[in-house]
Amino acid sequence: MATFIPNKYNPKERSNYGVRVARPGFDASTCAQNQLLFNSGWAIMQIAEVVDFRNQPAQYLYIMTTNTTVYDSATGTYNFSEESEEVSSVPSGYNSENDFETSFFHDVLVNKRYVLKSAGATYHIYYYPVEQTTVGTVTTTISRRCSRYSVYKKAHGLDFVPFFAKSEWLSGVSNCVLLFNIDIRRDVDYPYTEEALPLISKTGDYGIKSASIFGENVPGLCSNMFSKLVQAVKTEETVQGDRDMGGGDTDTRAIWSPVNTDDPNEVPAGAFLDYEIYAFVEDKYFSAPDDGGEYYREQPVQYMSGSFGGAAKDAWAVTTSSFQSIMQDKNSLVALRKPMVSPSYEEITV
Repeated sequence: MATFIPNKYNPKERSNYGVRVARPGFDASTCAQNQLLFNSGWAIMQIAEVVDFRNQPAQYLYIMTTNTTVYDSATGTYNFSEESEEVSSVPSGYNSENDFETSFFHDVLVNKRYVLKSAGATYHIYYYPVEQTTVGTVTTTISRRCSRYSVYKKAHGLDFVPFFAKSEWLSGVSNCVLLFNIDIRRDVDYPYTEEALPLISKTGDYGIKSASIFGENVPGLCSNMFSKLVQAVKTEETVQGDRDMGGGDTDTRAIWSPVNTDDPNEVPAGAFLDYEIYAFVEDKYFSAPDDGGEYYREQPVQYMSGSFGGAAKDAWAVTTSSFQSIMQDKNSLVALRKPMVSPSYEEITV
């Protein structure tokens, strides 16, 4: 049976340089991390780019997919492969009588260079007649389809796959995508071990503040504002344990735990309360990478339960309901923790 243990710990060394701002009364050169208001060595969630599609014209994107199945009746074995590529239009020979509309799977996709956002709730699929040939006991079947999507597409210029969020999730502004400074494909654990200390009162006119692209009322870098920190980014690269699912399938889904242990029973109840977990997976339904590589979409996070070691302990990067289709995907799991400095109150969303 497969053993589902957290990914291998991949720590980043603490830096001994940069900018530090201590709480009033503490020495920034010697105090603990949770006695600082700001440390430039912290992996802070910062908005690196705002991709604005509000005045962007929609465009059609054409993805041609070829599926090849090879069946040997003598041995009863199947081999299946799928290839996709972006094309400029629907190729000739595709039968329009079989065209139909279906729902657009995912609203926002991001890769190392581009942001794609759906400009419509549906997309069209055009089919090419199936080709089948038999040589001896081996039958080869080739099926082709061309999907036409209505999308907004823009280059973001960051040269990595950033953590992203729709503007509607954070504000009243729609049709924008916020890109953060965190590379979701760089596997790392950050060495934050200190508990957050409460900030009982405002620090007043103290620390550092810089301007931002949003105007004077929204500072850029401010040691009096406390952003969430990135605790870890885990990918399929650090999966460990026996992940043989049988039948030739190997589970490559990222698993993270706030306690660095191979035993899920050692993870105490409530261990996730200080964290937010986000998952991203390579999009197999939109699988024709351009010069920015594979596209990634957000995936709802599921937790191990039942026979896999107790509820709400180890977070997976994919849902069990899509077990077979998603299991082989490249995936990323991002764990955010509360700031090193916490306010004296917490906002509760119901």
